Amino acid sequence: MGLAQTLFGFRGRIPRRTWWIWMLVLSVVMIGAFAAVLIHVGKDNFENIVAFDLSSRSLRVFLALSAFVSWIGIALGAKRLHDRDIRGFWVVIPALITIAIIVLQNTGHGGTYEHQSVPVQVLSLVSMGFNLWLLVQCGFLRGTKGPNRWGPDPLGAPNASQSL
Repeated sequence: MGLAQTLFGFRGRIPRRTWWIWMLVLSVVMIGAFAAVLIHVGKDNFENIVAFDLSSRSLRVFLALSAFVSWIGIALGAKRLHDRDIRGFWVVIPALITIAIIVLQNTGHGGTYEHQSVPVQVLSLVSMGFNLWLLVQCGFLRGTKGPNRWGPDPLGAPNASQSL
């Protein structure tokens, strides 16, 4: 599987190692981008950043980068779930919840940074639960041995001595 298919495609399977390497790279990119937004906007406007106040140009750039990185993360997660013989659709749920939270915040129904609304609190808890499940599935559990409905085993076919 080529780099473009690994990062942007939704077909096939990838091993845990590939998933971990790219998740760490994406995490470093996002931490650096968020630090740049904090430097540009300033600590006094942190509530606006958390509330996704789209009046800041640097925050709009950050959200665009977040969408790009999220696409890659979703593609990687889908392929990891495929390796576990699970439909890749499940990796989209936390992203959809995040979008719902952003919409709530920008329509005035999200509450404040200190006092979030009940819908935002519930959505945040549900998202945390899905993310924990995804972390366990993608990062800690081995994929199915041998081929499954999404392709061959990315670690290769087990030989006869391994199957004994």
